Amino acid sequence: EAIQLLRDAEDFSVRMKLVDIIKNIGEPSIQVLLSNLDAREWFLRRNIVRIFGEIGDAAVAPSLERLLTDEDERVRLELSRTFGKLNYKEGLMKALEDHSPQVKSETLRGLKKSIDAEEAIDLLPALSETGDEVYVELLKIIDEKKIFEAVHWTSDLLKRLEWRSDPAAIEIKRLGVSALAKLSSDNAKVVLLDLQNSKDKTLSDLAASALRRIA
Repeated sequence: EAIQLLRDAEDFSVRMKLVDIIKNIGEPSIQVLLSNLDAREWFLRRNIVRIFGEIGDAAVAPSLERLLTDEDERVRLELSRTFGKLNYKEGLMKALEDHSPQVKSETLRGLKKSIDAEEAIDLLPALSETGDEVYVELLKIIDEKKIFEAVHWTSDLLKRLEWRSDPAAIEIKRLGVSALAKLSSDNAKVVLLDLQNSKDKTLSDLAASALRRIA
């Protein structure tokens, strides 16, 4: 019966009732859910993964890894969210290998609390050509953890975005310059001085404003 309800569990209140039921039943209900991870319907697989994230039992996380290669991106996206909720770092690191920029960015959101600066630095080369959503999350990590070694990576990214004026590019430029300003190292200041002379007015204005703040 719970599985049938999960087929249509888009409503949050319905899912919360299911979570309570599953918690009360205990281990048998967990095993029933796990046995349906290979269900034909993508939305049922996604809903099962989502329920596990809402239950919050980290012990089940390794059993969900088989969905890392699920054919449906929506299932893999929910899997990254669930791994993040469960603080399952091992699964999140594996999810970074996904070809979808959306899955990668969601995975980085989940990893932000658990990775240290050194681990973040190691991620940069492999994620340098992955997409705007990924760049946004990487810059947030660089900013939050004050990763001084990421100055040149950030500089290269911003220069690649010169002359792009779409909203996504502007957001990345804002985040990148903000991260450089907070680092406030000599290398960061050199990069900001260079960006201040950019022919890209957005980058130039952002860099000039940042230099005034840290002067």
